[in-house]
Amino acid sequence: MIFLYAIRDHKIFARFTLLLMCLLCSYSAQSQTTDSAKSVIIPGSGNLDYTKLRQYDITFNIYLQVHQKRDSLGTLHDRLKFLEREGQVERIQVMRLINQPVHFDSVRATNQSLKPIFHYSKNKARKIELYYEKGIVTGKYTPSSGDVITINNSFNLHHFDSNWLDIILQLLPLDENYHTLVQTHEVNANGKSGLVNYEVEVVGQTQITDSQKNTFDVWKVLTRKEDQETTFFLERDSKEVLKIISPVSSQQMMILERIFRQ
Repeated sequence: MIFLYAIRDHKIFARFTLLLMCLLCSYSAQSQTTDSAKSVIIPGSGNLDYTKLRQYDITFNIYLQVHQKRDSLGTLHDRLKFLEREGQVERIQVMRLINQPVHFDSVRATNQSLKPIFHYSKNKARKIELYYEKGIVTGKYTPSSGDVITINNSFNLHHFDSNWLDIILQLLPLDENYHTLVQTHEVNANGKSGLVNYEVEVVGQTQITDSQKNTFDVWKVLTRKEDQETTFFLERDSKEVLKIISPVSSQQMMILERIFRQ
């Protein structure tokens, strides 16, 4: 009856049509929001197709933006804080952000069975030991000056680009005979950076002996870039700790820029 009455009065009909369109648009927006939350769009990812990279919910979880379009919030830290305030966050599988500042003091873990990673590196007399556990970074950093700096939430690892750490994250959990291509960020000896493709192969488990005749059960991993091949080993101290025994060449060492927050 209301519909027939609205047809006789064109003004009421116009209002009724407008109301119906608003209801349809509202339902459509809700459907789009639900769909967008299923697929994570990594801010600052450019044209990289992260869906082709192997992902594992094994090291730590981070909250990333689930909007289809990018915003101008700046750093990942700002995005995380914004999404926390807006309640627009969800737990996703770990993804390595290539050439993207990662603020570890903003990472939040939601899975209580997360497996941390031990990361050890030497470059120009620097020594970095990092423990990732339940989304919290702890450890110590020894620069060339020799002063040991404690790494915690007040020590912000502002820019953490390591192409072989990218590779490690793609390998977890370690599968024998696993073979893939990993796209990662690399800085060469001349300071030039760019994205390169590495062919990665997990050969399998083996044993190595250090200078003190200590024997370690390790995983042997081969990485190939064009005609260059590098071997490095991973030691699983326990189910909760993975240690990089031998890194690759110096051109591929970790770049660590540090800033301090009070």
